[in-house]
Amino acid sequence: MENHCRLFLETPESNLVDGMKWLQNTVRRRFNIRHVQWGRLFGDRYKSVLVEGKTAGYYQTPLDYIHFNPARAGLIRGSGGQSLMDYPWSSVAGGYLLPPKKRPKWLAAEEGLASLGLTDTVGGRRQFEERLDHRAVKEGEKSGVPPNNEEAYARRSPLRRGWYWGSRQFAETVLKLAE
Repeated sequence: MENHCRLFLETPESNLVDGMKWLQNTVRRRFNIRHVQWGRLFGDRYKSVLVEGKTAGYYQTPLDYIHFNPARAGLIRGSGGQSLMDYPWSSVAGGYLLPPKKRPKWLAAEEGLASLGLTDTVGGRRQFEERLDHRAVKEGEKSGVPPNNEEAYARRSPLRRGWYWGSRQFAETVLKLAE
């Protein structure tokens, strides 16, 4: 994407602010040095959404939302025979579809595949790619966007404007912890 990036991060401790501060400053410094520039790189504060555990519905939805971003932005045209694998700046081609020894060590592709009921094998990765490409053709610009209906919102807050992705009980627990 020209104006943003999307990350799906798990933090074992409540240190996301410190981690994002480090990441944004490090990327900004390296970018500015490489391109002989000065100043801010990121426009605004990052947006974060709490995700309830690794249950399929809650873990899979933000994962899909991120992977389908190039299709929604029109950078990949599934109906034109392109694959999400053709977008080089995604963890699809640069991670999920690579054998474990060739992908970045920090990428939890095995967990992502498992959330979809797939294994981290040649066959499982092929199924992952076919699933993504099939949905990119079928859904087009709406690829990976959760349904906007009453039943869906009864289970979670809206992914685009909400602050959590999970059950109401999860939201209530987080609010109690915040008090």
